[in-house]
Parts: sequence; structure tokens; C-alpha cells
Amino acid sequence: MGGDGKKFLKTRAPFYLAGVTILAVFIIPNMLAVELRDIIPETLSPDEMEVLQSVFDYTGPNDTGINVYEAISERVVERYPDGNVYEHHSTILHVIVTNTGGGLYRVVLDFESQSDELYFDMNINVTDGEVTGNNNLSKDVIDLVYYYD
Repeated sequence: MGGDGKKFLKTRAPFYLAGVTILAVFIIPNMLAVELRDIIPETLSPDEMEVLQSVFDYTGPNDTGINVYEAISERVVERYPDGNVYEHHSTILHVIVTNTGGGLYRVVLDFESQSDELYFDMNINVTDGEVTGNNNLSKDVIDLVYYYD
């Protein structure tokens, strides 16, 4: 590398370093962030995934505000505020989708991490898309979806 090349690098090196630092600090961690969707078991059938996705996408009768997925994610963050619980080695998500007949499915998300558990138990009517909670935590999630502004 001649004198011109060294001069070129010396004058621009701080800018290149700043660019790499910005990428490493701000962009790359966001691209690698783990969320609830990333820990869903891959053993679900396509039909089960479709039902689960319908539950996640439910935004209540007025189709505004947050959806069930966002409400569940908020509950998880409230329970584990110290960091990204989805990356913790003890985190496990069990998902059970059961056809109960008549267009109704029961969807259970059993979220376990750090010796604690969040148990979401919901029904979805695939005919009209309505989701209802079967336990207090799930009812709270549905209430949040209905009344979130």
C-alpha cells in the first residue's frame, strides 16, 4: 500500500470504526433478538400452527389495539423484567392445540422459565375467530386485547 493508501485510511478510519461500532451495538443485537415466536416448538402440525397463529392475531371484536401475541409477550416481560427470558437456558414453551369439535379449538401455552410458570389456556372459535380465556391469566390477556388503547 502506497502513501496515498495510508493517507486515505488514516483520514477515514475513524468513520469506518464508528460505522462498525454502530452496527455492532445497535443493529446486530436487534436482528438477533429472540422473542416468543422463536421458541414455539417445531413439532406442531401446519393445522396446529394455523390455529395458534389465529389466536395470536386476534385483536378483539373491534379489530384495534394490540393482539393476543403482544398481550402474552407483555405478561412474560412483566413476570421476567430482568432481561430476555426467551434466551434463558431454562426457558421451555409447551404448546397444545386440541380440536374440541364444532369449530372450537383449545390452545394451551405453558411457559416455564427460571423455576416459574405462566399458563395460558384459551379457546378459539375458528368459524368467527373469537378467542376466550379459560383461566384467569388468559382472561386478563383477552381483557387487555379488548380494552387496550
